[in-house]
Amino acid sequence: MKNSWLIDGGTPIDDVMRVLDIDEFPQSGNYETIGGFMMFMLRKIPKRTDAVKFSGYKFEVVDIDNYRIDQLLVTRIDNKLTVLVPKQAETAESQNA
Repeated sequence: MKNSWLIDGGTPIDDVMRVLDIDEFPQSGNYETIGGFMMFMLRKIPKRTDAVKFSGYKFEVVDIDNYRIDQLLVTRIDNKLTVLVPKQAETAESQNA
């Protein structure tokens, strides 16, 4: 399973939602692209290495062109499989008690 992607800042937010399986971005009526999402979340002029964590992913600014986010590195930080493991372990313990 792929854990990181290099995404163009002009990529439509709908495409990012589909690829990353994210249901909704916060206040998405305020922007149309993943770069716009970053600008909205950072609330400042972006610089390289600025990052936002959202929905189990880290969105990091990789390249900027004239104050516009040119490229982002998106990294999965919350592997959904590992989140389920502790719950299964608790269930097994309660059955043995």
